[in-house]
Amino acid sequence: MVAGERERGISRRWIILPPATSDAARNMGIPLLWATLLQNRNVTSGALSQSFLKPPPLSDPFLLPGMHAAVARVTQAVQKGEKIAVYGDFDADGVTACALLYSALARLGAQVVAYLPHRSREGHGLNLDAIASLKAQGVSLIITVDCGITASTEVAAARDMGVETIITDHHVADAETPPAVAMVTTSGLAPDSPLQFLAGAGLSFKLAHALFLNAHQQFPDDLLGLAAIGTVADLTPLIGENRTLVTEGLQALNRSTAPGILALCASAGVRPGGIDARSMAFSLVPRINAAGRMDSADASFNLLTAKTLEQARPWADELDKLNRQRQQLTAELWVIALASATEQSHTQRLLYVASERFVPGVNGLLASRLVEEFHRPVVVAALGTELAWASARSVPEFNVAAAFQRHASYLVRFGGHAGAAGFTVERAKLPAFLAALRETAEPDLSNLDPTPALRIDAEVGLRFLLGETFEFLERMAPFGAGNPQPIFLTRGASVVDKRRLGNAGQHMMLKLRSEGALWTAMAFAQRGGTEQYAAVPLASRIDIAYTIERDTYDARGAPRLILLDHKQNE
Repeated sequence: MVAGERERGISRRWIILPPATSDAARNMGIPLLWATLLQNRNVTSGALSQSFLKPPPLSDPFLLPGMHAAVARVTQAVQKGEKIAVYGDFDADGVTACALLYSALARLGAQVVAYLPHRSREGHGLNLDAIASLKAQGVSLIITVDCGITASTEVAAARDMGVETIITDHHVADAETPPAVAMVTTSGLAPDSPLQFLAGAGLSFKLAHALFLNAHQQFPDDLLGLAAIGTVADLTPLIGENRTLVTEGLQALNRSTAPGILALCASAGVRPGGIDARSMAFSLVPRINAAGRMDSADASFNLLTAKTLEQARPWADELDKLNRQRQQLTAELWVIALASATEQSHTQRLLYVASERFVPGVNGLLASRLVEEFHRPVVVAALGTELAWASARSVPEFNVAAAFQRHASYLVRFGGHAGAAGFTVERAKLPAFLAALRETAEPDLSNLDPTPALRIDAEVGLRFLLGETFEFLERMAPFGAGNPQPIFLTRGASVVDKRRLGNAGQHMMLKLRSEGALWTAMAFAQRGGTEQYAAVPLASRIDIAYTIERDTYDARGAPRLILLDHKQNE
């Protein structure tokens, strides 16, 4: 697909997934359509369906390796009045993880400070200047959240300064193990462990939960909500423990009286009590991320730890302003990134886009959009005078974090996951690193179809999605990575009306008639663009690919369609 085709109305490949068999549906005791939806999420038995639809209770945090040692050292620090630093990261997962553990320690009576590195000045992870600064403040114990697993040099230096370190991190481990007093990570867990996909906020929650259990105290609801936000933000699979964590975290958020959450919802236009995974992902998380993308992440931390609404509201307003600035900057840089990627797409399977105008805070956003556009790995680099800061996003066929680790000798620092990672590199070494990276990627990508695809769960008539089936779909939530919202195909819907919505007319609302009933359908800019629908004539018939959800802005909570793609009905 040539870049921009979707905006001009050319559809993606539609792949309709195979339905479940009648025997499978009968064995699970549910209708065929329901069995198909579960099968597409690797839920293939009655027992699995029960645990999927009703997630089990949160597991014992002491099942994580290193937890006993971590709790013992933190408890000692609290009892002796040592100053503890929670060292986080500048993205939403790292900020929520930091705010969560900081708040938990404070409520347990600890002397605690927080430290969030600056994205462009310091980069991800521990750094020696920060450690020295914390040491000067009297810190004797650093607890990392969402970072530290590859910081062997920095942890050893901290030890030499008389500062001990506990690491909580879910990123890819390095060959060398940092000399920490305890490491609570997902690295090395069994493949069937429900804990293997925990995000940074999930691990922070587990440590905090273990500390409260050890102190024989009830864990605070509002902190569980922070764990849910971080988990959704980091796009970790919503299966296993994550599914339980987000389910219970959403419930906690919707009854929360935490000033930061209330102020954040108000600024984002999210109805109190109406937070779901979608509003979290598209309204709350971008604002929390905006601070670290545009400047310091401290604004987000200050909001999430505010004690009163009077303290929280200015920080929420600041995040809203920064998010609008981020949107404008991303739109401007997208033009540059798209042009460069389009030129390369004819000859390269791994795309590399770089500019001195790029800024590290939006690299990941640009990379994500380019992966959606070209369905191949993308590296986006902001070029400085001596260094370059890059974010990469990938496709399932290529593990970008493993590739970075393989060529770590070129890099100043790196980290991440199979599908999303980043690195800092000396600019002079960038061409050689890029050549090595493309050579490594070639075998995995040789047979890759670069045409973006839309995986459709089932072709249905809209009336089949009402009643008990709609209730079943709501039971399948929360949706996210590993449990995508079901996508349906309906043919021959008639376009009755359409109009633009949003401050800049960036969204489109359509009225569609199907099987005699009138449906509201939304085309959101962040879900594939709206221009393709602007050209659709009234009274025409279209085949639509969509998700269905409850309209939380409608007093009746009526179902509405979220359009993902369309084709003219022949």
